[in-house]
Amino acid sequence: MKEMILNIYLFTFVPLFTTGKTSLLNSLSGVTKIVHGNCFVFGFDMRQDLYEIQTMTGSAPQDDLLYPELTAEEHVIFYAKFRGLKLNQSLSDYVAEKLAQVGLEERKKSKVRTFSGGMKRRLVMILATVGEPKIVFLVS
Repeated sequence: MKEMILNIYLFTFVPLFTTGKTSLLNSLSGVTKIVHGNCFVFGFDMRQDLYEIQTMTGSAPQDDLLYPELTAEEHVIFYAKFRGLKLNQSLSDYVAEKLAQVGLEERKKSKVRTFSGGMKRRLVMILATVGEPKIVFLVS
């Protein structure tokens, strides 16, 4: 490798006790409406440009939002179609690549109900990155 450029933005929000972590992330991801103040993500206003913001963000919620009867492969396909992904490769290649990133390629045809907790979290992480978002909100 001759050159590698990484554009990584890391923001850590670790308040004490119950000070609104989930509320903040729900507001930043558009789940709840911002009532007071302003919020801008990459220059876009949360109140006026929510769709644009949502196209460049992903979210890995604390509670795994997985369907037990779907396979890992079906989850990635569902998220890719839901996000309206335009691919330069076949959907099956994209799915295989995403699952390989977290070591789940051998379990692509397995129903999620058979997964361990760690396998579910890895799948959730991949789903949060479908569409290569600029920001991924990790909630734990």
